[in-house]
Amino acid sequence: MPDSVEMLFADNVTQVQVTGGIVRLLLGTNKPRLGDDDNTPPEVVNDQCLIMPIEGFLRTLQIFQQAVDSLEKRGVLKRGAQDPQSQEDIPQVSIGNGD
Repeated sequence: MPDSVEMLFADNVTQVQVTGGIVRLLLGTNKPRLGDDDNTPPEVVNDQCLIMPIEGFLRTLQIFQQAVDSLEKRGVLKRGAQDPQSQEDIPQVSIGNGD
């Protein structure tokens, strides 16, 4: 990868907004809660937003699916092996009408 590429890090996508052909992915980073016990889940801080046209989002989705398929084929991931997510963990999706 070229040195001039800016690196982004996110633990997850916390929200997806689609408005007028533009997709905004709100990216969150897990921050430990200081002073709490070790069993307290980290706080998710929304600290970046990735914005792209819907066509780019759909191409990215295909690339992600190819990566998941490859990881499953190599045995790194197993479909259905992870605990199901709670509704709280699923990103919020909002679709605007482009007005």
